[in-house]
Amino acid sequence: AGASAALLPAAAPAAQPLPGGRVIELVSPPDTNNESARPGGGLASNPLIFPDGRLAMSQLFTAAFPETGNGWGAVWQSVRDPLGWTRTNLESPPDEQLGRWHFDILAGTPDLSRMLLQRITMRSVFADQQGVRFRGPSVLEVREASGARTTIASIPYPESMENRPALEVSGASEDLRTVVFTSTARLTDDPLEPNANQVYLWRDGRLELAGAAPGGPEIACGGIASSRDGSTRTVSADGSVVYLQFSARPVAGSQCGDRHIHVRVGDRIWQVDAPEPGVTAGTQGQGPSLIGTGPDGRTSYFRSFTALTADDVNGVGDLYRADLPAGGGDPTVTCVTCAWGGTAGVDVPDSEAGQVSADGSTVLFRAAGVIDGQGSPAGTGHYNLFALRDGRIRLVVDASAQVPGLGNRENVNLTPDGRHVLFATRTDLTNAGTAGTSQLYRAALGADGTYGVTCVSCDPGGAPPTADAVWSGNNLNAFISDDGRTVSFASVDALTPTAVAGVRNLYVWEDGELGLIHTGLTRNEPAPLGVSPDGDDVYFDAYGALTTETAQTTDSIYDARRGGGFPTPVLPPAPCSGDGCRGAQTPQPTPPAVATVSFGGGDDAPAPKAGKVRVLRPKAKGQSVRVDVQAPAAGRLSVTGERVRSLSRTVTKAGSARMAVQLTSDARKILTRRKRVKVALKVTFRPAGGGAASSARLTVTVKR
Repeated sequence: AGASAALLPAAAPAAQPLPGGRVIELVSPPDTNNESARPGGGLASNPLIFPDGRLAMSQLFTAAFPETGNGWGAVWQSVRDPLGWTRTNLESPPDEQLGRWHFDILAGTPDLSRMLLQRITMRSVFADQQGVRFRGPSVLEVREASGARTTIASIPYPESMENRPALEVSGASEDLRTVVFTSTARLTDDPLEPNANQVYLWRDGRLELAGAAPGGPEIACGGIASSRDGSTRTVSADGSVVYLQFSARPVAGSQCGDRHIHVRVGDRIWQVDAPEPGVTAGTQGQGPSLIGTGPDGRTSYFRSFTALTADDVNGVGDLYRADLPAGGGDPTVTCVTCAWGGTAGVDVPDSEAGQVSADGSTVLFRAAGVIDGQGSPAGTGHYNLFALRDGRIRLVVDASAQVPGLGNRENVNLTPDGRHVLFATRTDLTNAGTAGTSQLYRAALGADGTYGVTCVSCDPGGAPPTADAVWSGNNLNAFISDDGRTVSFASVDALTPTAVAGVRNLYVWEDGELGLIHTGLTRNEPAPLGVSPDGDDVYFDAYGALTTETAQTTDSIYDARRGGGFPTPVLPPAPCSGDGCRGAQTPQPTPPAVATVSFGGGDDAPAPKAGKVRVLRPKAKGQSVRVDVQAPAAGRLSVTGERVRSLSRTVTKAGSARMAVQLTSDARKILTRRKRVKVALKVTFRPAGGGAASSARLTVTVKR
């Protein structure tokens, strides 16, 4: 473990040019022992495809490799720099007698200095004629880049099949110094109900029951961390705010009853779904559901069937907002949907209720009923898809679209700024003749404040699809870029002239143009794995030799990178022998040439080759960063970054252009709290006539 593979040759040229000047590069190690590699990532707040601080893309994945001893469940890290991908084996299963270790990567810090890993041993028990496989033990740990590790929790083998303690991580801070997980195992000395699911909080090396704090509920009944699968942000970026759900006894000595949402700020706990003064909460029938929070955790959204405010008189599920006071205390609760639908209400369903964008600006939710004249009325059996943004509720898709549940990012992708929604439906939303097949659509917020829908996976030539589009896998990585302009998916339909009908083709959709990445003519179907935040990288899994590094019998992770490819390594000269050691002969001098000077200009001058983009004068002003960029030719300029809103513009000729990017809400809050915030920017230029893109990176500190 810890050994790094050497940088390897450049990618092999594709048979057909890839769209957008992309080049296929191998991400995973060259030999995966005929087993599939897969990307890591188990928490919505910590996706594992992101730009790192070394001008590279980082990708974590697990796979089977010959170097791992028993060849199962190793963890590798791949980091790209201008010379190639460097692959590092982070963990390898030990050769144990009782079973094989399986490693899961759950989260990583943006600079990959810390990673959250879960180690599980699989063991077969033959109680009768059929083999029964179960989990245990399970170890949750934080691993440093240095190789040092800190154990958060360790669960031994279960004593019986009836009592199998599980360990499920639901949230973590960005620096991975705060981790929240649930388990039925007793990991502290607190008195608990037998087999009750408990929420544990690990913070800076200390493990405790998350509900064991002043103002907390009766923890003996157990609870959940409001997100059992990590698909909802429940821990603030800095780890200071944690959302929980606990059961309670209505009367002392009675059975444990409904769950309620609580928030822990530091070492104090408050109930989130408590009714306002003068309102008596009835029996819920089913507990509230946390939809999500913003990055700082100060504002949260949840669905409740119980009336918590005086204006909630409809008796159906409603969308609520809770705001934490700056100095602490009970949250202020507001009903978002109570004003619409009168006594009938606009029912917000319990299951998979919605999503909150990463910057906290947009809440996506489903509701049965008309809001502000938008959507289909209740009674259709389906739900309208709405977005709460800037204090206004906007219709994204009508109920006829039958959009699936929103709680899982495998069904719906919401971009970090909430301006784009990627989803699949069997309803023909653009009159493309989809004939009941599931196709991929992008809803984009326009300048008029409404969302417009585009079919991403439909044939540009108008031919009706014959099969479902494929876009999500077993990870939480996004399939749409942050600016909504790049989407990755697969289909067995031939949507481009070079695609092959009847086999799975991998496509990239960019600014309305559809391009082919790879056709799966091999034994295993290729699968899209995600798109990088800036859209430069389209990750996918495929079988076969797509680069010069890959063996034919390998299932590997690839990156179709815009402007990709690496310089060919320079090989050392072969040792000399015989006459080859005599050295080069001295050439005869040539007569001097007469020097001449020529001048040219205007339309008769040859067009200069497009050079590299240059950043002239970055300047922080207010809540924005102004960047003066020198474009080498006509083309398109874009500025992206982790804490700024992406911006792009077209330039018609070489020269300087001014780009002013706005800070995200997360960055503005950091600026308010710390009086300064550092932002990393990437400036990219793409020539109008095609060809390789060039980019420059810079870091700017914005001060108040």
